[in-house]
Amino acid sequence: MQNPITHTKNSIAYYLGGWLLVALLQWLLTLFLTEVPWALALVDALLFNILFALFFIATWPLVVYSGLEKSNLLNSLVSHLVGGGILIAGATLAGWQLAQWLLGSYVEYRLFLAQSLPWRVVAGVIFYLLMVLNLYVWVYNASFKQRKVEEAELKRLLKEAELERLKSQLNPHFIFNSLNSVSSLTVTNPAKAQDMILALSAFLRHALEATSNQLIPLQQELTAIEQFIKIEKVRFGERLQVTMHIPEACQSLLLPAMIVQPLVENAIKFGVHESFGKGSITLEANCHSNSLQITVKNSFDTDTSNRVTTGIGLTNVRERLQILYGSLGSLHTKIENNMYLAMLTIPQL
Repeated sequence: MQNPITHTKNSIAYYLGGWLLVALLQWLLTLFLTEVPWALALVDALLFNILFALFFIATWPLVVYSGLEKSNLLNSLVSHLVGGGILIAGATLAGWQLAQWLLGSYVEYRLFLAQSLPWRVVAGVIFYLLMVLNLYVWVYNASFKQRKVEEAELKRLLKEAELERLKSQLNPHFIFNSLNSVSSLTVTNPAKAQDMILALSAFLRHALEATSNQLIPLQQELTAIEQFIKIEKVRFGERLQVTMHIPEACQSLLLPAMIVQPLVENAIKFGVHESFGKGSITLEANCHSNSLQITVKNSFDTDTSNRVTTGIGLTNVRERLQILYGSLGSLHTKIENNMYLAMLTIPQL
């Protein structure tokens, strides 16, 4: 930590300006309380206060050495008694000698110099205590600001780590099922297997890129969802019916990468995989002044209604929204007209 007194040109100017103000006050008091000529009183005030200013620059190393966080109170007290005593005595004696040399030929001044020695020492003690107090306050403020910066950085890193953990929870069952489908298609329908591999590759590329892109346009997320649906259609064929209603005005709005896909995956799981017959899934988007709302609807078997809201995908989405937006982002679910609705609200900050 650098000396705040000499750290910048401005700090040096403020420091010297403060001591010049003290010298001015001393000069006025000397004129008011004594009969010393004004010129001699001015030289005296400037001489002693300039010396105190120079000597007290060394107060900073004493404050650093005797920092209250690094040593106990007794060690700090002893350090300041010894170090401060040396600085006060050194500045006072140096001023005394120079004053004798410069102004000693004036009889009235020699008498004033002898009589003023005790209060000069007292003034030195007061100045030293004020310097130490100010420097400790400065150290505390600097340390507090540094801790706040470090805490903010730590929170940012923890937030990023948590987001990465959540985004890395791509359902392995989806990967396994896709690979099994590819394996079967390589024998029965090689062309379809190739299409599925390309779709899976595009989807996984998007998932990997999502780890470095916090927010992406809705259109980019929809492209990945289309690849995901293309893969799932290989498994479920005509049983999977998907409809999208996405206004063009909404497609450029930003949202966290891979946050809609778990809702679509959840809809396919409970609307098609665990149901009989065809399953219909509808993806809608609505734009508002400061938010984007996305709704994923799916039909479902009533026997699965107690389990449809407990998937890890929905929990994952809620946790990511909480980390990124706090109370501003939300995911609400409900059942309406034999359809399961997952309604996602993304604030546009």
